[in-house]
This record gives sequence, C-alpha cells and structure tokens, in this order.
Amino acid sequence: MAAQRLTTNPRLSTCPDYAGPEFEEIINDLTTGETTEAQAREKLRLAWVKSQEKLIAIWDTQLETERQAEANRNLDAEEARRQEIAKDRPNFPAFIPGDALASHDDDQFTEPVMKKMRDREWLPLGHFLLSARREAWDEARRSTEHGVKILTEGTNGLPVFVAKADVSLARNVRDDASLPFPEFLMAGHAYIRAAVQALWPPEIIQMLANFFAKLGMHRLVERNQTRVLTRYASLQRRRWYENLQTQKKTFDLSSLDNLMIREIEEDFRREDHDSQYLVVRVFPKNPTHHPRY
Repeated sequence: MAAQRLTTNPRLSTCPDYAGPEFEEIINDLTTGETTEAQAREKLRLAWVKSQEKLIAIWDTQLETERQAEANRNLDAEEARRQEIAKDRPNFPAFIPGDALASHDDDQFTEPVMKKMRDREWLPLGHFLLSARREAWDEARRSTEHGVKILTEGTNGLPVFVAKADVSLARNVRDDASLPFPEFLMAGHAYIRAAVQALWPPEIIQMLANFFAKLGMHRLVERNQTRVLTRYASLQRRRWYENLQTQKKTFDLSSLDNLMIREIEEDFRREDHDSQYLVVRVFPKNPTHHPRY
C-alpha cells in the first residue's frame, strides 16, 4: 500500500470548536452517566492533537525525503557536468618520487630544454608541448647532420663555437597566456615531468603538481573563463622564477591568489567592454603607472 502523501502542512490546521452545533450529535453520543459534555469535547480535542502529531511526523519525513531526492539530483547533474569537462582535461596524479610523473612514453626533451630546467631558468610552457619537442628534435637532427655550429658565450664568458643542436630551442612557441587551456595543462604536466628528470626537489615537484591540478579544477573552467587562469599562471610562474633568481627563494605557487585572479577577471571584462566601443583618451596614460599585478 502506497504511503500517505500530504499536500498541505498540517501545522497550519487549527483545532475545531467542538462546542459548535455541528458536533452536538457526536457529543451526545459520547456523553454518559460518567462523562460530561465538557469531558467529551476534551476527548475529541486530545484525539485531534494525537492525529495532528502523526500527520506532522509524516509531513516532516516527506519534506526530508523530497529534499534529499532534490540534493541527489543536483549532485548527479553536477557530476555529469564535471565528467563532461573532464573529457578535455588531462589527469594530474599526485607526485610519488620515482613513480607516476617520472615515467611517460614521450618523456624526451632536448638538451637545451633540460639545461634550462637544471639551471632553474624560466621557459615558456609551450616548449614542453609534444609538437614543440618534435620540432626541436627535428631541428637538432638536421643541424647535427649538416654540422651546423653557432657562436655563443662559453662558461668562462668567452665566445665559443658549439653545435646548434646543443643550444637551440623550438622557435614556434607561444606565450603561456595565449595557449588554449587543454594545451596549457598538457604542457604543464610535461613541464613537471621534465622537472623530475632535472632532479628538482620533491617538495617543488609536488607544489607544481598541485598548482596545475588546482587550475584544472578551478570554478572558472566551468564558466569558460580559462583565459583568466592562463594569464594568472603566466604571471605567477614568471614571478616565481624571478624570485628564485634574485632572492634565492620562492613562494608557494599552489596557494592560488584569489584576489589577483579576480582582478584579472575584471580586467578581461573591461577589455571586452572596450573592444565593443570606441574609447578616446584625451590624455595619455601616466607613464609612472604600474599594473596591479
């Protein structure tokens, strides 16, 4: 038998007035030599109260069941959205020294890239994309076959001729902020693997893995505002390298600066607005003005 389903809140009901004429016949039936009319009316009132208590319990259970069902539907819909987004998003496993991030079929980087990594010098993430690595390998192979050499600065500061393949990087590499978001994440993953090969400390490897994982799962991804994240990452990663070179210390990249992200988001809104309207500046910008980030 199907459970009773209420359509109105029983708490809104009021107890009937059993002294009214419509209840006179019932009161007479309940009145005996030992039961007065007042007692009969009280019995009816108590019976109504007990009935209402049961209805209120049914109502509360019904509301909770419906609330939980709605919550489950929302969770299912959210999970479906996340899975749809995850189709185009690379996986970022937790870093395990000597394990997950250290092994990959395409973990071959040219010597110029690895030298930059060993020296902790900044490189655009585009150099770690498979297309850029293949371009660099092809260029290195052609240079080696033809014995191409170039003049560069040696370790002692004096000019020396070296094989072009030993110092050349891929040429067709875009800035981090201009990479499509899926390529940005793929490049970030390869960048981490190169850091593993360059024997970077495990705590820095883990920080980088957390950094790219947080960007990949950021709320702006679902809002299709990934350009905010790539610009933010480009600025922060370069700043991280600058601190390393000038101050010999770094900050935690994986701790995202939400204020800076909001400012970049607002900058994009203004840029989009200005691109739709003709903006005439009467006076030039103050040359001493510095951007907020």
